[in-house]
Amino acid sequence: MKILHLDSTHPYLSNELNKLGFDNFFDFKSSKKEIENKLFIYHGIIIRSRIPIDKVLIDKATNLKFIARVGSGIENIDIKHAKKNNIKIISSPEGNSNAVGEHALGMLLSLINNISYSHNEIINGKWSREANRGYELKNKTVGLIGYGHTGKSFAKKLSGFDVSTIFFDLKSNLKNEFASEVTLKEIKETADVISIHSSLTKESYEILNTKFINECKKWIKEYYGENPETSDSYGRIVTSKHFNRLKAHLDDAKSKHATINSGANSNEDVKYIAPTIVSDLGNDALLLEDEIFGPILPIVTYKTVNEAIAYINTKERPLALYIYSKSKKNTKQFLNNTKAGGTCINNNIIHYANHNLPFGGVNNSGIGKSHGYHGFKAFSNERAVVKQHTFGISELLFPPYTGFKEKLARLTVKWF
Repeated sequence: MKILHLDSTHPYLSNELNKLGFDNFFDFKSSKKEIENKLFIYHGIIIRSRIPIDKVLIDKATNLKFIARVGSGIENIDIKHAKKNNIKIISSPEGNSNAVGEHALGMLLSLINNISYSHNEIINGKWSREANRGYELKNKTVGLIGYGHTGKSFAKKLSGFDVSTIFFDLKSNLKNEFASEVTLKEIKETADVISIHSSLTKESYEILNTKFINECKKWIKEYYGENPETSDSYGRIVTSKHFNRLKAHLDDAKSKHATINSGANSNEDVKYIAPTIVSDLGNDALLLEDEIFGPILPIVTYKTVNEAIAYINTKERPLALYIYSKSKKNTKQFLNNTKAGGTCINNNIIHYANHNLPFGGVNNSGIGKSHGYHGFKAFSNERAVVKQHTFGISELLFPPYTGFKEKLARLTVKWF
């Protein structure tokens, strides 16, 4: 079996493969295109990160049996297409976990003590002792997102620094003596330091979407103060039925392990629900299926505009689509590739307030338009009235049916 090494690795690996009877070949310089053209003769690939193993490359590798990556992550491999072609994927997450743990600790110590920045100043003859004074890790809380091999290695090394180490992982029951398992929300709110040790997957992408969430929290405080329940500017849910529906939606999100970023507290006696931000929702969450009509903002992240458009188009047509963007190109792309009853750009109320514009849904979100001329036309009945004063030709189509009337009926059916 022929194995192609596309990146340099420790000689131990190729030596052991030789002992097992494999033929090892090495190419650390050829371009991806050059690799594609000769890959059909190999049965295995060993890589680090130099070349992405995508669909095109996999299709060229007609005899490939396995792809092995020296490292933990396999983001540079099209796993789905490889499996479709019966190609086994092998990684070695434990192999470099100690090195990554040490590297992370070194970077953290350098960062909090301004070592790199002050070093550059010193070699240029500048000494800023107070400006570059750092701080100690002691008594700080370090939050780890991802608690696999590298996360656990980092936590073990942190144990000698008198810190409190907590972690969140998409998998559960991973805690050990070096870190305690908490929710993602707790890490965001309590950690002094956050270190990410998670592979880049669909589930983990933008897991720390804190900038947008913090902006939302800032405006909630700006509008309603520290406690919206005591604010004269904050309303209540109109009916108990609607309150219970919203409460059930929030309970559903919690039961499916969504992250409550803000709010969610309520008072049934006065039908109060706090301004609530929810993220990390599954596709089956009720908040993403039903119209909310309440102070709850569910957040769904996306990588590209096309991905966001595709998500919108999997749902029923909305009453209104709100686009917040400074990009004319992106705005136009949304407008041209989605359908909605109405659309408002960089606002969410002014389209309703303008009585010169039609307001209403489309398909499931409603039929007909209100406001001004459009509302008058939609909710008025254009009644048709016909009066016959004398003998009409239609009476020739009534019985009794003579030969002449039969011919006339056939001509009528044929031409009218």
